[in-house]
Parts: sequence; C-alpha cells; structure tokens
Amino acid sequence: MVHYMFLTRPNKLALDWRWVMYAKDGETIDKWWREVSESSFASQVKRIFPDFYVFPTGGKMPTFAGGPEVFTKPWELVPSMDEETTWFLVSNYDTRVAMPAFQTPRVDVRSGDSYYIRSKSRPDYFWTVAPYSSYTLFDESHDKSLADGKQPMIWASDTSRARFIIHLEGQSGTSNKGTVIIDSDPITLTAAIGNHPQHVSVNNHNMLILGGDSGRLYYGQLKNRFLAQSGNLNYSAAIVTENTDAGEEWELVK
Repeated sequence: MVHYMFLTRPNKLALDWRWVMYAKDGETIDKWWREVSESSFASQVKRIFPDFYVFPTGGKMPTFAGGPEVFTKPWELVPSMDEETTWFLVSNYDTRVAMPAFQTPRVDVRSGDSYYIRSKSRPDYFWTVAPYSSYTLFDESHDKSLADGKQPMIWASDTSRARFIIHLEGQSGTSNKGTVIIDSDPITLTAAIGNHPQHVSVNNHNMLILGGDSGRLYYGQLKNRFLAQSGNLNYSAAIVTENTDAGEEWELVK
C-alpha cells in the first residue's frame, strides 16, 4: 500500500501549504527521518508524530532560488532516497483541503520505550512470559523435553500479556533514548518484569526464552521470522519460535 506523511511549517501563512511525501510503507518514512536526524538538517526538522513533521521559520532548509521558505525543496534533505519517495505540494486554499486517502495511525517505535507485542493476523494474541510448565493444558504438538525449566519462555496468549522494552543493541542506557527504530537496527528486547532485566533470546531449539545472553535480533525480524503455532485447537497459548521460512508478522503497540 502507499503511505504518506506531511512536512509543514508550524505557523500559518496567508495560504496554508504543506508538503506530502509518498512512500511504499511507513518503514520508508522512518528511514527518511533517520537520515534527516543524523544530517546537518537535524535541527531544522522536528518529528511530531510518525507521519507529521514541521520545519521552523528562519532555518537553513534548501529552497528554490529567491523563493519563500514555504517552497522548500524537501527532496534535497535526503537525496539518496529519491527513488523511494515522491513529493507533492498541496494547500487548503479557500478551505478546499487537498488530502490524500485516510491511513491508519501507527505507533512511534523509539529506543528506550516499552510496548506490547501482538500478532498482526490475530490481534488478540500477545507475547507473554511464563515457565513451560505453567499451563495446565499442555499442547502435545511440542516436545516437552526441549524446554529448560529454569528459563521462562515467550508465549503468545489471548489471556495474558507482558510489556517489552526495546533498545538499540549495546546502548541500553539513556544516550540513545528516543531514537526511532527502523527494520535494519539490531535491537535488544527486555521484559518489563521484576527488578532484574532479562533479555529475549533464542535457545538451541529455536524457542524464544527469557534470560541468558540477548543474542542478535533485528527489528525487521518481527515481521517475518517468529511464529506462534499450536496443534491443539482448544489451546489458548502457543510457544513463540524462530522460523526463518514461515514466520508471521508481529507489531508493537502502546
């Protein structure tokens, strides 16, 4: 699907103008913002929401020769992404607002914040943490001998859920707090449970567990690498496993 975002000035002009950037998905917009935030224009553009940005008056934004600041050339902010984005200048002159189609608001995923993780195909199923033996209804499709009773496991459940803190890998302090996460980022997921942080990792049997070394995870893997599948139709939870060929899509929600 086509995704879009607005880039506008925070104050009103005689006519209200704004730039609209179209991209193939929200991830492309987040990539664009990462590039801007790490460039010389970082102080010139402010991210209000994932799909709404402003640029101030009196900045050094690239503009057409002799033109007012409203006629900024936003494609020059990140020229390397020209083939992934398209820009249009629209206005609400005479109250006729030029608006693209409505799109669903998306979560602003930032390093240091906590989220629930839920299935995109089954939105009532969330990641939760529990010992393998904690469920009285055991799913016989899994080999119980593969579980390590000392390490809690990650389950998908429609009756329980846990929050997870996401950080850019190796930077769990405050130095990178607030950085927008993109698919290519190596991340650490920490369960927001108790006083001792425990990281999500994958054991030798491809099961997601809590504890031990974090292991390398990438944010984009939440879209296609992990699977929760139960062979028992009456079972309300399933172990989340790593499946490189048939993973399902998961999303972070507040």
